[in-house]
Amino acid sequence: MFNLGYMHEHGLGMKRDIHLAKRFYDMASETSVDAHIPVSIALAKLGVVFSAEYLEEIYTDFRSNMWKYINLTYHFGQFWDLYFTAFLAGILGLFLIARYQQL
Repeated sequence: MFNLGYMHEHGLGMKRDIHLAKRFYDMASETSVDAHIPVSIALAKLGVVFSAEYLEEIYTDFRSNMWKYINLTYHFGQFWDLYFTAFLAGILGLFLIARYQQL
């Protein structure tokens, strides 16, 4: 069971499937008491690898669609005056806060 989990984790001879690897690791742990420590180590490594791949996927998606999230490139040409007014209002607000803190 442990070897099948390892094969599914690394895609050796079959398609890589992390969920099946976890299932086989859990079955190996239930089947044999001696496999509990190696399975725990393998599951910890599997969790770290899965988390790293998930975060990399999120980062890649955000990076490729960053301007859609920010939404400046699509509307900046049409609404430049609103952005500029908001920027000036922010600077004015900072000056007012700084002035009232001095009093």
